[in-house]
Amino acid sequence: MSSIARILLNNARHHANGTAVESQRGTLTWSQLAARAGALATGLLERGIHPGDRVAIVAANCPEILELVYACAGSGLIAAPAGIRSHPEELRRYFSQYIKPRVAIIGAGAESCLGSWLDDCELVVSIDPGLPGVPYADVLVEGGRLSEDMDVDAPFTIGQTSGTTGLPKGAVITQRNALSSIMSFVAENPSQTTDAHLIQFPMSAVPGSPGQLFPLPKAARTVLLPRYEPKLCMETIERYRVTHTVVAPTMLHDLLHHPDVDRYDLSSLRGVIVGAAPVPKKLLQEAVDRLGEVFVPMYGMTESTGTACVLRRPDMYPVAAQPERRLRSLGKPTAGIEVRVVDDEGADVPWDGASMGEILVRGDNVVRRYWGDLPENKDTWTGEWLRTGDVATVDADGYLYMADRKKDIIISGGTNVSSVEVEEVLRTHPAVDQVAVIGLTDERWGEAVTAVVVLKEAVSVEAKDLQDHCRQQLSGVKVPKRVIFIGALPLSDAGKILKRELRRQYAG
Repeated sequence: MSSIARILLNNARHHANGTAVESQRGTLTWSQLAARAGALATGLLERGIHPGDRVAIVAANCPEILELVYACAGSGLIAAPAGIRSHPEELRRYFSQYIKPRVAIIGAGAESCLGSWLDDCELVVSIDPGLPGVPYADVLVEGGRLSEDMDVDAPFTIGQTSGTTGLPKGAVITQRNALSSIMSFVAENPSQTTDAHLIQFPMSAVPGSPGQLFPLPKAARTVLLPRYEPKLCMETIERYRVTHTVVAPTMLHDLLHHPDVDRYDLSSLRGVIVGAAPVPKKLLQEAVDRLGEVFVPMYGMTESTGTACVLRRPDMYPVAAQPERRLRSLGKPTAGIEVRVVDDEGADVPWDGASMGEILVRGDNVVRRYWGDLPENKDTWTGEWLRTGDVATVDADGYLYMADRKKDIIISGGTNVSSVEVEEVLRTHPAVDQVAVIGLTDERWGEAVTAVVVLKEAVSVEAKDLQDHCRQQLSGVKVPKRVIFIGALPLSDAGKILKRELRRQYAG
């Protein structure tokens, strides 16, 4: 299998003056992108950073994140991004205690994330003025080159993912994982060299995945936005004639309900991947009415490098003619990927649309471990099969349908939120006796983080006080949007909190 660096350098040779990246910072050709990635890799190596060392990066979407990913692909360094909405304490736990990067690269958007974790990095590099560290430009070594002959099974990036422990884990993504997922993505969403892929999802999510490197195989254009804003998104699609992008249902909802949605020409769109959460039929129909049959729901996770299942166009359109159940389907396995649904004994469940089991995924896209010696490394994989923790059924035609999650992960606005992590913070409030955090269906957010709280005897507190308490330790997306006070939590015979009962009780 070719390395990512080899494909990049091939693009630089055969499409030297072709546009690789367009952003608010300007334009990079393929030859310039390869040269800057080589200059960054060489600059870090000459400063004593070695292959296998982790390079943290915290910044709003920018070309430098792509440059780092490509630099790692051609040097053996490992990119470890984190989101700009992270709390400094979260980054201290993740970076200083777990990933232990030797280098931190920070850019615009990271101002509120700066903290003691930076002191634990030997080298801090600043992309933008006003931030601490060595200027990014001073690290680049002109004439530095990437190596094409890389081990595609060595760690390439580390994707931050939530878990049942409440602490983020780092999925170790290899170049084989990334390229397999990218090729599967391209097979499901054909593209040409003249196409433009808009990145507006945070680039900290699944680094090296198709969401970022989709244009690489065809030497197409990448258009970068620092963040998602509906109006900015529409302006960008019209200006750059964007053909492909990835959105969460929340993003799609906000775009369609923007007062200026009809003012922009969005007709260039051909493939809009909708991921991170199921798409309500009403929202999908509204989107199709405005923008056409360009939407492709896909299911995946960090551990599968972003791809696992797809609901293909013939199974979706016309929307009005499809049963609502089919539109709620995860679809079928994406090209080159195997998916099973198994019971507790590991046997495939009947394809009857009712029997539930856990989704397993196998393929070159599937990562093999988390960073470090974690107990989840034994529990999450069965041989080559990834145990997703998602529970589903399969109908007679082979379509998968999500039934529940074993992992207590809430998907709010396209972001994974660990309910356990939020619960741990709420339990530190002196008024809280017991708490269960669940996700409740929300038209905008997909799922709204909801805290169901039992207070200590003879103590009172306002919901706002608990939300403010969370804001001191958690990023905004994890702060409960709703707090419900009850007298007692429902428990099983084994004393476990029955979150399913809470979801049923407070749904709607």
